[in-house]
Amino acid sequence: KEAFDLALSGENIFLTGKAGTGKSFITKEIIRKLSKTKNVVCVAPTGVAANNVGGATIHSTFSLPVFGVINFENCSFLKTGKRSVLKKIDVLVIDEVSMLRPDILDGINLTMIKNGCKNLREIQIILIGDLKQLEAPMDDNFKTMILRDYNGFNFKSSKIYKDLNCKEVELVEVL
Repeated sequence: KEAFDLALSGENIFLTGKAGTGKSFITKEIIRKLSKTKNVVCVAPTGVAANNVGGATIHSTFSLPVFGVINFENCSFLKTGKRSVLKKIDVLVIDEVSMLRPDILDGINLTMIKNGCKNLREIQIILIGDLKQLEAPMDDNFKTMILRDYNGFNFKSSKIYKDLNCKEVELVEVL
């Protein structure tokens, strides 16, 4: 109920909890309710995860580069249709956020800025995932590259995350 109420009141949230605690159920209810009055875009790192929230992959939605650490220079200028969709976002839902490298969350923000859209500070963000489950896939060489710009390997180490002031809600009861 806390996560649901925070989401409906417009707060940025990070919904976490072990497998089986109801993250997917609550997420779908939040999306269903918010979609009645707001433009909600749902994304995830993988196709399967994106399908589970009725969305698309992060890389396809934001045309992020597949290789290398993401920065402003290698973020894309989007085609008119995709840009117009992003300009209308009120709420961005990111599922399986444990798989998100810090540069990817920053890359989403930078792509929005580069394309004249609201940045992540100006829209509602709902992050869902369990940092004790799947982590962002990286080999040792890539981890070395990430550590040149970041202090860690997950989304919480991104430059934008601290500015989002996400309220963390942890589900603890396995249903």
